[in-house]
Amino acid sequence: MSAHKDGGYPFTTKTDALNAANDKEAEIRSLVALWDGPPVEGVTLDQWQRLLAGRRRARGEKNPFAGEITFREWIETKWFPAQDIEDSSLHTYEQHLRLRIFPKFGDVPINTIVEREEVEAWAIELRRRYARSTVGNTRDLLSTILGDAYEAGLVDVNAAARRRRRRRGKVIDQRAQTVQEPRPWATPLEALLIAERCAVLTGRNDD
Repeated sequence: MSAHKDGGYPFTTKTDALNAANDKEAEIRSLVALWDGPPVEGVTLDQWQRLLAGRRRARGEKNPFAGEITFREWIETKWFPAQDIEDSSLHTYEQHLRLRIFPKFGDVPINTIVEREEVEAWAIELRRRYARSTVGNTRDLLSTILGDAYEAGLVDVNAAARRRRRRRGKVIDQRAQTVQEPRPWATPLEALLIAERCAVLTGRNDD
């Protein structure tokens, strides 16, 4: 249940909650209508937003609404224009995005792509239709993009980053195998036969 707007008590019905939300939206819209722009003369709205963003970064903060842009929109308006790559690579990126990445993540807010399990399930589904190398390259591209989004403060984690493989179990198994398998030694009879064979090969017949 949602909290009541007056005393912090929860709403008892969905209708009450929706009415309160509509009232709050109307209040905000009325305030927006009265706003006449940045409180600094000669500064445009874009410049004012950049100034506020700079102040937040200086305080170690981030814009909580920045990641609400859709994955597709951020790629097309921000990420792609910043890539200095050859036409062949650009074509490959566009193909990976159009055929395999956008159908899954294109229309969702980029700050909601945070679950590794979701990315893993997507990659598994792709392997049923594409070659493993194609899926690997597609996932690497998604990881690169989300890494850049992380640096830009749009996501809290790169959900497509590959984890280091855990080797501990394999190493322990190898050690256990080494301990379990004793070093082979020749029996006395085998040692005698080896010695006689060496004598024949060298032409010596010492007793």
